[in-house]
Amino acid sequence: WLKHCHYCFNRVSAFSPCIPPKPPLTKMDSLSENQKAKLLKDSAVQDALKKAGSEAFENKDVQNAIIEAAKKNLTVENAQMVAGKVKEWVADPDTQAKARFYAGMAMEQAGTSLNQFVGVIEQGPAGIRLIAFFSSVGSVVVSVMAVIDIRNITQPVKYAISIYQVIFSLTSMLFEAKPEWIAKIPGLDGYQNMLIDYVKALTVVGGRGLFYGFQGLLWLSYVNPHEFLAHLPFIIEGLLLVLVGAFCGFMHFGIMPSQVTAKVRTYVPLPQAA
Repeated sequence: WLKHCHYCFNRVSAFSPCIPPKPPLTKMDSLSENQKAKLLKDSAVQDALKKAGSEAFENKDVQNAIIEAAKKNLTVENAQMVAGKVKEWVADPDTQAKARFYAGMAMEQAGTSLNQFVGVIEQGPAGIRLIAFFSSVGSVVVSVMAVIDIRNITQPVKYAISIYQVIFSLTSMLFEAKPEWIAKIPGLDGYQNMLIDYVKALTVVGGRGLFYGFQGLLWLSYVNPHEFLAHLPFIIEGLLLVLVGAFCGFMHFGIMPSQVTAKVRTYVPLPQAA
């Protein structure tokens, strides 16, 4: 009943088998987004970034601070992998944008000659984003119902609000989808870029939470207690949007996790004339 272990060549029994070693990690992708964010949010990393200025990501002090943060927050294997890949990781425009965002630094210098940095979008976990996205889809449906209801023609304010709600809902959906998906649709891509430039509150979960709550309260303002069943879609949609707003508030205050996604526009170099 005794045999030699295939991994360590020591004698082991069937009752106490040897546990094979885990294969070494070789890519930063093996870390979760939360683990990467923890490294970039480390106070020592942020201080080093601010001191280094424009050349922050080529600075040895910044790279060493990231390695030390990995030793504090990750397993030994993961920390060793970060130490070996830190130069490659900090050269990525996506990483640079997130680091600048967490450190409260200017964003204009993130990116490379072939990648123009557009902005960062703070988003929640996939499940919350899915709820928020389909809540906005539901809001579009309810808006269309209100627009085609001929009774609202005699109430121009409510009619106008219904049209605005279509725009609000479509806008919310843009910030719950992956930026690379939106970048493939020229009209939507340009609209989102404009919002990132001029309505930065929508790029963070706190601002979007207030926006969702506002949309929800607008629908609840439609409700007439004497027509409860007729206004049930407005009640459901209003409460759902307020709930999504509450989730965003929880993420803003750190009660629920959130992540930051960078939006980068990639330029394809034109072929040179012969």
